Amino acid sequence: MNDLESVWNYCQNKLEVRKGAWRSAVLATDGEDGPEARTVIIREYQWPYITFFSDSRTPKLKDLEREPRACVVVYDPKKRVQVRLKGRAEVIRSGSELESALNQIPERSRTDYRTTLAPGSRVKNDASARKQAETVHFALIRMELTKLDCLLLRTEGHSRAIFTGPEDGSWVVP
Repeated sequence: MNDLESVWNYCQNKLEVRKGAWRSAVLATDGEDGPEARTVIIREYQWPYITFFSDSRTPKLKDLEREPRACVVVYDPKKRVQVRLKGRAEVIRSGSELESALNQIPERSRTDYRTTLAPGSRVKNDASARKQAETVHFALIRMELTKLDCLLLRTEGHSRAIFTGPEDGSWVVP
């Protein structure tokens, strides 16, 4: 990856793969008590949008509704590549897009969104945390990305490129 186009294409290809090293990402938000970070699964990616699923009661949604600027980080340990994606998140709690996404989730996986208690609720034991309700508490997080920052970690010297789109990138000091 010696030119900007190859770096951009590499990142796009890795992010678009539904199964792979970059499917798990860290989403960082501005929480009420300061920075918050958690692992999320990339459900869909096509520049400039990235989408995640969430329980609709989780505090991260309130954080994003209060402050929509967020950052997503992926890391490929084999290639030693870190990518930071920055943008503005939108929480989608209803509508056809939400229904379409929910219909793609296998029934056995919907249990993650049917817990009686909201994420973060205190319970006596793990079995209490898994108690199921009929209601599906489901939301989408869709980020419109404004920046892709790619750091290539190399023994011969690191490289870093920042993009604001496929035709707008530049090398920067790592």
